[in-house]
Amino acid sequence: MNFDYKLLKKIFIMYLIMDNITTLKDLAVKYGLDKSIHTGCHNYIPGYTKLFKDIRYNINNVLEIGIGSVENMQMGGPTGPVVAQYNYRTGNSLKCWSDYFPNANIYGIDIYAHPELNKDRVKTFVANQYSEKDIMNVVNEINTELDIIMDDGSHIGEHQAFSFMHLNKYLSQSGIYVIEDVQPQNIDKFKDLSIFPSDYKEYINNNFNVEYFDTRNTIGRADDFMVVFYKRNN
Repeated sequence: MNFDYKLLKKIFIMYLIMDNITTLKDLAVKYGLDKSIHTGCHNYIPGYTKLFKDIRYNINNVLEIGIGSVENMQMGGPTGPVVAQYNYRTGNSLKCWSDYFPNANIYGIDIYAHPELNKDRVKTFVANQYSEKDIMNVVNEINTELDIIMDDGSHIGEHQAFSFMHLNKYLSQSGIYVIEDVQPQNIDKFKDLSIFPSDYKEYINNNFNVEYFDTRNTIGRADDFMVVFYKRNN
Protein backbone atom coordinates (compact mmCIF):
# COMPACT_ATOMS: atom_id res chain seq x y z
CA MET A 1 0.00 0.00 0.00
CA ASN A 2 1.32 3.45 -0.95
CA PHE A 3 1.03 6.20 1.61
CA ASP A 4 0.75 9.88 0.81
CA TYR A 5 3.24 11.08 3.38
CA LYS A 6 2.68 14.73 2.52
CA LEU A 7 -1.01 14.30 3.25
CA LEU A 8 -0.27 12.46 6.48
CA LYS A 9 2.08 15.26 7.52
CA LYS A 10 -0.58 17.83 6.72
CA ILE A 11 -3.18 15.96 8.77
CA PHE A 12 -0.73 15.61 11.65
CA ILE A 13 0.03 19.34 11.65
CA MET A 14 -3.70 20.14 11.54
CA TYR A 15 -4.22 17.80 14.49
CA LEU A 16 -1.53 19.57 16.48
CA ILE A 17 -3.07 22.95 15.69
CA MET A 18 -6.55 21.79 16.67
CA ASP A 19 -5.25 20.21 19.86
CA ASN A 20 -3.40 23.39 20.76
CA ILE A 21 -6.50 25.56 20.54
CA THR A 22 -8.59 23.12 22.53
CA THR A 23 -6.40 22.78 25.58
CA LEU A 24 -8.31 22.63 28.82
CA LYS A 25 -6.88 25.99 29.79
CA ASP A 26 -8.26 27.58 26.61
CA LEU A 27 -11.64 25.91 26.98
CA ALA A 28 -11.93 26.99 30.61
CA VAL A 29 -11.37 30.59 29.52
CA LYS A 30 -13.82 30.23 26.63
CA TYR A 31 -16.57 29.03 28.96
CA GLY A 32 -15.73 31.33 31.88
CA LEU A 33 -15.33 28.48 34.34
CA ASP A 34 -14.75 29.21 38.00
CA LYS A 35 -12.30 26.28 37.92
CA SER A 36 -9.83 28.58 36.16
CA ILE A 37 -7.49 31.14 37.68
CA HIS A 38 -8.58 33.34 34.75
CA THR A 39 -11.80 34.15 36.59
CA GLY A 40 -10.04 34.65 39.90
CA CYS A 41 -12.06 31.84 41.50
CA HIS A 42 -10.06 28.60 41.61
CA ASN A 43 -6.87 27.22 40.12
CA TYR A 44 -7.91 23.67 39.24
CA ILE A 45 -7.04 23.62 35.54
CA PRO A 46 -3.34 22.67 35.97
CA GLY A 47 -4.42 19.74 38.16
CA TYR A 48 -7.13 18.67 35.76
CA THR A 49 -4.72 18.94 32.84
CA LYS A 50 -2.28 16.65 34.61
CA LEU A 51 -5.07 14.16 35.29
CA PHE A 52 -6.65 14.10 31.84
CA LYS A 53 -4.23 15.20 29.11
CA ASP A 54 -2.98 11.70 28.30
CA ILE A 55 -6.40 10.03 28.40
CA ARG A 56 -8.78 12.65 26.98
CA TYR A 57 -9.42 10.73 23.75
CA ASN A 58 -10.01 7.43 25.58
CA ILE A 59 -12.75 8.70 27.90
CA ASN A 60 -16.26 7.43 27.17
CA ASN A 61 -18.42 8.55 30.09
CA VAL A 62 -18.09 11.51 32.46
CA LEU A 63 -20.35 12.52 35.35
CA GLU A 64 -20.20 15.91 37.05
CA ILE A 65 -22.13 16.74 40.20
CA GLY A 66 -23.20 20.37 40.06
CA ILE A 67 -24.32 22.17 36.91
CA GLY A 68 -23.89 25.75 38.11
CA SER A 69 -27.45 27.04 37.80
CA VAL A 70 -27.14 30.79 37.37
CA GLU A 71 -30.91 31.21 37.32
CA ASN A 72 -31.07 29.75 40.82
CA MET A 73 -28.32 31.97 42.23
CA GLN A 74 -25.53 29.44 41.88
CA MET A 75 -22.21 30.76 40.51
CA GLY A 76 -23.02 34.16 41.99
CA GLY A 77 -26.31 34.49 40.15
CA PRO A 78 -27.10 36.40 36.94
CA THR A 79 -25.15 39.49 38.01
CA GLY A 80 -22.16 37.67 39.49
CA PRO A 81 -18.66 38.34 38.11
CA VAL A 82 -18.24 35.02 36.27
CA VAL A 83 -21.43 35.80 34.35
CA ALA A 84 -20.97 39.54 33.88
CA GLN A 85 -17.23 39.57 33.27
CA TYR A 86 -16.38 36.12 31.96
CA ASN A 87 -19.54 35.08 30.09
CA TYR A 88 -20.28 32.02 32.20
CA ARG A 89 -23.67 30.41 31.52
CA THR A 90 -25.53 27.56 33.22
CA GLY A 91 -24.03 24.23 32.20
CA ASN A 92 -20.83 25.68 30.74
CA SER A 93 -18.73 23.18 32.66
CA LEU A 94 -20.56 20.32 30.96
CA LYS A 95 -20.04 22.00 27.59
CA CYS A 96 -16.35 22.41 28.37
CA TRP A 97 -15.98 18.71 29.18
CA SER A 98 -17.91 17.82 26.03
CA ASP A 99 -15.38 19.76 23.96
CA TYR A 100 -12.41 18.42 25.87
CA PHE A 101 -13.51 14.78 25.76
CA PRO A 102 -14.73 14.47 22.15
CA ASN A 103 -15.59 10.77 22.43
CA ALA A 104 -17.42 10.95 25.76
CA ASN A 105 -20.99 11.19 26.95
CA ILE A 106 -21.21 13.96 29.54
CA TYR A 107 -23.71 13.59 32.38
CA GLY A 108 -24.63 16.24 34.92
CA ILE A 109 -26.45 16.16 38.26
CA ASP A 110 -28.04 19.13 39.98
CA ILE A 111 -30.95 19.85 42.32
CA TYR A 112 -32.33 22.16 39.62
CA ALA A 113 -33.67 21.00 36.25
CA HIS A 114 -32.05 22.23 33.06
CA PRO A 115 -33.44 20.10 30.22
CA GLU A 116 -32.30 22.72 27.70
CA LEU A 117 -28.79 21.39 28.20
CA ASN A 118 -29.74 17.91 27.01
CA LYS A 119 -28.33 17.86 23.52
CA ASP A 120 -25.60 16.16 21.52
CA ARG A 121 -23.58 14.15 24.07
CA VAL A 122 -24.75 16.03 27.18
CA LYS A 123 -27.54 14.78 29.46
CA THR A 124 -28.60 16.16 32.84
CA PHE A 125 -30.52 14.75 35.78
CA VAL A 126 -32.30 16.30 38.73
CA ALA A 127 -30.83 14.67 41.82
CA ASN A 128 -29.68 15.42 45.34
CA GLN A 129 -26.15 14.14 45.87
CA TYR A 130 -27.06 13.37 49.50
CA SER A 131 -29.88 11.01 48.50
CA GLU A 132 -29.12 7.35 47.83
CA LYS A 133 -32.43 7.03 45.97
CA ASP A 134 -31.59 9.93 43.66
CA ILE A 135 -28.10 8.65 43.01
CA MET A 136 -29.36 5.17 42.20
CA ASN A 137 -31.95 6.57 39.81
CA VAL A 138 -29.19 8.40 37.96
CA VAL A 139 -26.77 5.48 37.70
CA ASN A 140 -29.58 3.16 36.62
CA GLU A 141 -30.56 5.63 33.91
CA ILE A 142 -26.96 6.01 32.71
CA ASN A 143 -26.55 2.22 32.84
CA THR A 144 -22.83 2.12 32.07
CA GLU A 145 -19.50 2.49 33.85
CA LEU A 146 -18.14 5.97 34.39
CA ASP A 147 -14.55 6.81 33.55
CA ILE A 148 -14.53 10.10 35.44
CA ILE A 149 -16.72 11.46 38.23
CA MET A 150 -16.28 15.05 39.45
CA ASP A 151 -18.00 16.47 42.51
CA ASP A 152 -18.55 20.22 42.22
CA GLY A 153 -21.85 20.08 44.05
CA SER A 154 -22.81 21.31 47.52
CA HIS A 155 -19.19 21.38 48.81
CA ILE A 156 -20.48 20.02 52.14
CA GLY A 157 -18.05 17.43 53.45
CA GLU A 158 -20.71 14.92 54.49
CA HIS A 159 -22.31 15.18 51.05
CA GLN A 160 -18.97 14.73 49.30
CA ALA A 161 -18.15 11.61 51.32
CA PHE A 162 -21.68 10.24 50.87
CA SER A 163 -21.61 10.69 47.10
CA PHE A 164 -18.22 9.05 46.82
CA MET A 165 -19.31 6.06 48.87
CA HIS A 166 -22.33 5.48 46.65
CA LEU A 167 -20.85 6.34 43.25
CA ASN A 168 -17.29 5.02 43.27
CA LYS A 169 -18.46 1.46 42.65
CA TYR A 170 -19.65 2.56 39.21
CA LEU A 171 -16.22 3.72 38.09
CA SER A 172 -14.68 1.89 35.17
CA GLN A 173 -11.37 0.11 35.45
CA SER A 174 -8.76 2.76 36.31
CA GLY A 175 -11.57 5.30 36.81
CA ILE A 176 -10.94 8.68 38.44
CA TYR A 177 -13.06 10.39 41.10
CA VAL A 178 -12.41 14.07 41.86
CA ILE A 179 -13.81 16.13 44.73
CA GLU A 180 -13.44 19.89 44.31
CA ASP A 181 -13.69 22.70 46.82
CA VAL A 182 -12.88 20.77 49.97
CA GLN A 183 -13.66 23.21 52.74
CA PRO A 184 -10.86 24.16 55.18
CA GLN A 185 -12.41 22.31 58.12
CA ASN A 186 -12.54 19.11 56.03
CA ILE A 187 -9.11 19.10 54.39
CA ASP A 188 -7.37 17.13 57.14
CA LYS A 189 -10.36 14.80 57.36
CA PHE A 190 -9.95 13.94 53.69
CA LYS A 191 -6.21 13.58 54.06
CA ASP A 192 -6.51 10.98 56.80
CA LEU A 193 -9.86 9.69 55.45
CA SER A 194 -11.52 10.28 58.82
CA ILE A 195 -14.42 11.96 57.03
CA PHE A 196 -15.48 8.44 56.05
CA PRO A 197 -16.76 5.77 58.44
CA SER A 198 -13.83 4.03 60.11
CA ASP A 199 -14.54 0.70 58.42
CA TYR A 200 -14.66 2.40 55.02
CA LYS A 201 -11.10 3.70 55.22
CA GLU A 202 -9.75 0.18 54.69
CA TYR A 203 -11.88 -0.19 51.55
CA ILE A 204 -10.43 3.04 50.14
CA ASN A 205 -6.86 2.08 51.00
CA ASN A 206 -7.31 -1.31 49.34
CA ASN A 207 -8.92 -0.03 46.16
CA PHE A 208 -7.69 3.51 45.49
CA ASN A 209 -4.61 5.65 45.27
CA VAL A 210 -5.29 9.11 46.64
CA GLU A 211 -3.71 12.40 45.54
CA TYR A 212 -4.27 15.98 46.67
CA PHE A 213 -4.07 19.16 44.62
CA ASP A 214 -3.54 22.01 47.04
CA THR A 215 -3.58 25.36 45.22
CA ARG A 216 -4.61 27.53 48.15
CA ASN A 217 -1.41 29.55 47.98
CA THR A 218 -1.73 30.35 44.28
CA ILE A 219 -5.19 31.94 44.38
CA GLY A 220 -5.62 32.88 48.03
CA ARG A 221 -8.75 30.83 48.62
CA ALA A 222 -9.00 28.61 51.68
CA ASP A 223 -11.08 26.02 49.79
CA ASP A 224 -8.85 25.75 46.70
CA PHE A 225 -8.23 22.09 47.35
CA MET A 226 -9.06 18.95 45.36
CA VAL A 227 -8.83 15.32 46.38
CA VAL A 228 -8.50 12.67 43.68
CA PHE A 229 -9.19 8.94 44.00
CA TYR A 230 -7.59 6.72 41.35
CA LYS A 231 -9.20 3.32 41.13
CA ARG A 232 -6.58 0.59 41.31
CA ASN A 233 -6.65 -2.56 39.18
CA ASN A 234 -6.46 -5.13 41.97
